[in-house]
Amino acid sequence: MDIDRDDLVKQLRADGHHDKAEKAEKELPKKVTKDDHKGLLDKIGIDDSFIDKLPGGLGDKKLKDIL
Repeated sequence: MDIDRDDLVKQLRADGHHDKAEKAEKELPKKVTKDDHKGLLDKIGIDDSFIDKLPGGLGDKKLKDIL
């Protein structure tokens, strides 16, 4: 799943994680994937549960869409 860095940064800021948002903006590419950029995401402190909350993530899907 491709994640837009700007969406990720916007959600981090909305959740009050301004330090993480700043690091993400500087260190992540424009398009991020959980698998390809796991090391960078871990370094910044962004876990899978946060990414799943983003638009298009698992938290945005209904069970019928996943199965």
